[in-house]
Amino acid sequence: MRMMSKALVVLILVFLGSLFGVFPAAAQTPKVIVDGRELYFDVPPVIEKGRVLVPLRGIFEALGAKVSWYAKKRMIVATKRCAVHSLGIYDRQVTLWIGRPVAEIKDTSDGTLINSQRPFLEVPPKILRNRTLVPLRFVSETLMAEVNWLADTRTVAITSLEAQERAYNQYLEKNARRFQAPAAPTGLRVVAYEVAPGSPGIRLTLSWDPVNNATRYKLYSSLYSDGTWSQWQLYTTIPDNSFTISFAGPSEAGVAFYVTAENEAGESPASNVLNLANDAHLQELLANLHLQGLQPEETTSVVPADYYSSFGPFYRNTLSELVQYLRIPVNLPAYEANILDCSEAAAMMEWRLQNAGFDAYIAVGQMYGGYHAWVIAKCRDGTVAIEATRWYAPRLWDVIWRTRENLNILDWLWD
Repeated sequence: MRMMSKALVVLILVFLGSLFGVFPAAAQTPKVIVDGRELYFDVPPVIEKGRVLVPLRGIFEALGAKVSWYAKKRMIVATKRCAVHSLGIYDRQVTLWIGRPVAEIKDTSDGTLINSQRPFLEVPPKILRNRTLVPLRFVSETLMAEVNWLADTRTVAITSLEAQERAYNQYLEKNARRFQAPAAPTGLRVVAYEVAPGSPGIRLTLSWDPVNNATRYKLYSSLYSDGTWSQWQLYTTIPDNSFTISFAGPSEAGVAFYVTAENEAGESPASNVLNLANDAHLQELLANLHLQGLQPEETTSVVPADYYSSFGPFYRNTLSELVQYLRIPVNLPAYEANILDCSEAAAMMEWRLQNAGFDAYIAVGQMYGGYHAWVIAKCRDGTVAIEATRWYAPRLWDVIWRTRENLNILDWLWD
């Protein structure tokens, strides 16, 4: 009886030991998920030397490959048509042998061999319970799949080539604008003209039609000088579709602009060219810039008929405009002057303005590539430059020193 009891205890212990040995093993069996779907095998995956092995047919077919088994040679051959956006379409063939730690990979395109490899396998294929098991990571990556091991859940997560391509195409569709260079901006134009406060000048606001996939814009400029246009150069880079620029005087108005749109993919072709030299309104504003703020004094004056006798036709439009603005009667005799240079013309203009009740004096500075004399008239609304003098300078310095003593000459830069 005691012998039977001991035997029974031994049997129970063996049985319990087998149970405790089975459950942990079952709990440690790794899961295999392909494109979000878990695969179930009639022979569960096993881990050998840190490598997961799975039944070949289940994994090959899940990854879209056709598999053949050659029993006599104990050989597995799998083939798959691969379509990769960066490589094109080609056929991949993978050959494995039971118990051999080597594989063969061949890529063909239209029957032509384009690649051949014989990689080493740390764990070769094996037969277990009448099923052929193959190394999961090697097979998956050979068929262009992405493999991730999730240690916390003991899960092998596989993303097939087809799923990767779908995700890539969806990403391209979602971000299509980021991967295409923008179209050329259209409608480059002046949308606002404004007299700059505090100093002589005109402010222009340029604008153009926005481009949907642009992240920034580049404004290019070309300058007109001595009858020719300079090469186009980058003027500025701006984040939106407008830009304000200032001009101090007529000599700065010989400029043209175009704009391009840009994003991560590249720069667009050029927009239309905006030539400010052809902007009649801007040219008129700049030509009259010296009259801004000029106001007549309280007393009225009459200019004698010989007021213009010293001025040739070169000045008549400007002087007529000035005097008309001052509301002083005008009489223009047809008489050619003998004024030699801008200094004498400026001195005459200075004297006439002083007689008209203005605090006027001569200024000298850089203009048209050299020194030039003109008149500054101090009015109730501020100091204003009056450009109404001929451009010669044989006796410029005589006039400068003569007027400096009496009127405190101001060196004033127009450009």
